Amino acid sequence: MRHVAEQTPWLPWRYSGFEARNTGIDAATSGYASAMTIRANKSAIMSEPRHEHQLMFMFILSGSATLTTGNDHETKQLQTGTSVTLPSLLDFKLEISADDTQFLVVELPASNC
Repeated sequence: MRHVAEQTPWLPWRYSGFEARNTGIDAATSGYASAMTIRANKSAIMSEPRHEHQLMFMFILSGSATLTTGNDHETKQLQTGTSVTLPSLLDFKLEISADDTQFLVVELPASNC
């Protein structure tokens, strides 16, 4: 498998205001994992009550976001170069705080764009 980002189109993602570029990992692993580059502009919100992936990993490639997790509403600022792993069944909200924010999302098992 070979992924060339510039040759892969941006497509709407499962959250309003976000676009995804699929790396092809889902096809290469027969659905075991997915890896996508995600982009969004300031104020876009990704919210998921009790996400059902075994694992969700995010790495901020550019820009910044605010992550709020769990029932205690703990807040973390995520900047370029930071990462976070979210365990299964965790409530979370990711609010983009800078224009042209991009991040890598790896999910186990794979999810559809």
